[in-house]
Amino acid sequence: MMSKLIIRDLTVEIVTPSGPIFPVEQFSLSVEPGEIVGLVGESGSGKTMAMRAVVGILPRSAHIASGEILLSDADNAFVPSSQQSHLRHNIAMIFQNPTSYLDPLMSVGKQVAEPLRLHQGLTRKEARTEAIELFRKVGIHDAERQFDVYPHHFSGGMKQRVLIAAALACNPKVLIADEPTTALDVTIQKQILELLCRLRDETGISIIFITHDLGVVSQLCDTVSVLYAARIVESASTIELLNAPLHPYSLGLIRSQPESAQRDRPLPSIPGQPPALNAMPSGCRFLPRCEFAIQACKQPSPPPLVQTSAVRSNACLRWRELQTLGLNYD
Repeated sequence: MMSKLIIRDLTVEIVTPSGPIFPVEQFSLSVEPGEIVGLVGESGSGKTMAMRAVVGILPRSAHIASGEILLSDADNAFVPSSQQSHLRHNIAMIFQNPTSYLDPLMSVGKQVAEPLRLHQGLTRKEARTEAIELFRKVGIHDAERQFDVYPHHFSGGMKQRVLIAAALACNPKVLIADEPTTALDVTIQKQILELLCRLRDETGISIIFITHDLGVVSQLCDTVSVLYAARIVESASTIELLNAPLHPYSLGLIRSQPESAQRDRPLPSIPGQPPALNAMPSGCRFLPRCEFAIQACKQPSPPPLVQTSAVRSNACLRWRELQTLGLNYD
């Protein structure tokens, strides 16, 4: 039985000498069993911080200020985030730089077997057998021999497979992948994406995939949420968002992809920079960079994320006008 994850109005606060800052604000997300959800946005938009809050590994200076995280259990009843052990045993996270998360003094096999012994209560022999089976599942050949190999003997792609095996060790219901292919070449990137899709198809696991690459989103994700300056500004099915974005920031991201470049014309880019967390503009936070901004966008608070259809939401005041105009790549 797979589980549904619901995140409602999650806000993360960091206390600083000059006052609190909020790297994640009013973050809401629903992930169905077996669904792959993409999180997209520039660096610092809050993607990783939101997911760290979900799995309970925020930096010491940060804490969840408000909101709730719910994960359904085997009886399809939702268990709140106050029961952190339920979340930690059922949600796993892998990161973009596997070298930083593997102990260089411990064989890769022992690093996968360790959580099996600690959390599943397996004996050393049982954990070794299960870890070798996990290696096979994630495509590590000659798994028995590789069990005793140390991380520095592995390539980046193989290290990422080890991290995926470790993440799967406790049979999580949700896997969070934080840009797991960023440092890999194109061929290995394709293999990792195919591996994640295969694992989803075989196990029914849900995946939240954090990335900057809309090309990867188009290949992998069923739905996508776009973040800007700590807030979600648009959520939709991947096909809808990539073909008909209703938020100017989503449009800017699509336009600036190299695949969208036209011959003999410069690649479009979004002017300016995202605001600093301690200097957020009033009203719409994308206002200083938006070509569609009007006076109403300067309202005191950021526009709320509203449902524009049964499966789509948007935080632009002008989304109806923009839908009529038809945002495009020209």
